[in-house]
Amino acid sequence: MEVSGVASGVEQEPLGQEQLWSPQQEEKEGEEQKQREELEKRRQLLCTEFASVTSSDAAVAQCYLAENDWDMQRALNSYFEPPLDEQYVDRMSPVPPVTETFVDLTDSLSGSSVTATVKEVERGLQEDDSTLSLITWNIDGLDLSNLQERARGVCSYIALYSPDVVFLQEVVPPYLNYLQKRAVSYTIIPGNTEAYFTAIMLKKSRVRVLKHEITPFPTTSMMRNLLEVHATVSGNELCFMTSHLESTKTHAEERLNQLKLVLKKMSEMPASTTVIFGGDTNLRDKEVNCRKLFIYIKHYYLSLFL
Repeated sequence: MEVSGVASGVEQEPLGQEQLWSPQQEEKEGEEQKQREELEKRRQLLCTEFASVTSSDAAVAQCYLAENDWDMQRALNSYFEPPLDEQYVDRMSPVPPVTETFVDLTDSLSGSSVTATVKEVERGLQEDDSTLSLITWNIDGLDLSNLQERARGVCSYIALYSPDVVFLQEVVPPYLNYLQKRAVSYTIIPGNTEAYFTAIMLKKSRVRVLKHEITPFPTTSMMRNLLEVHATVSGNELCFMTSHLESTKTHAEERLNQLKLVLKKMSEMPASTTVIFGGDTNLRDKEVNCRKLFIYIKHYYLSLFL
């Protein structure tokens, strides 16, 4: 009882602010702090990736990413945005060579943004003598809709995937001018400079160009030809060939004649040279399955080993 009386007689001090702080509030603040830290880490990673792809610095990367809601693809498009009009293209200062990159091509596409993880790695690993990366792409330069946006997209994807060799079809002069100003880490060899044409891009750090040759198709009505580039990669002799064969169903015979000429050119290459052909052949299923084409392919295939 005495103890009880003493206890009841003790004057209780008012609870301070620290005593009112509940475990739930502390846990909530800790979670919010953790989320802020994770967001900051993700943004730092995006800045590093952007700077790696564009050969810029962290400040430039943060500026472009912040202006585009931290969407990598939109930020890259904004960076590669100068107008296609030639008078503006000529005023643009060249962009420094794109840093070599490794890209996880298995990442998925979400909406209009490309969720590709870009990691900078040692040059020795990137330039693996046992591998060669190549893209062939009809960029549809004849379609004037969204021309500027699609041109920026071409540059963005080449910057992201950093292929050693690129075969392009349906290139138009504004595209060529744009690529020559932006893709300074590539040697660009066009198959023509008028109307629309093919082009081959070769990464300067991997491919040593020896010579190139343009062979017009003698009976074409669409200015088509065969573009070939002779080069060496890690001491290996290669011949890169691309073409855009005659279009439409009514030109099937001309298309097959052009393919025969391509096969003939391939068969004439020295045994020490590896030939890589790719492009837009416009071949229909019926044409691929025809007996004449099979005989020609068999003939030139055998001639390479006899």
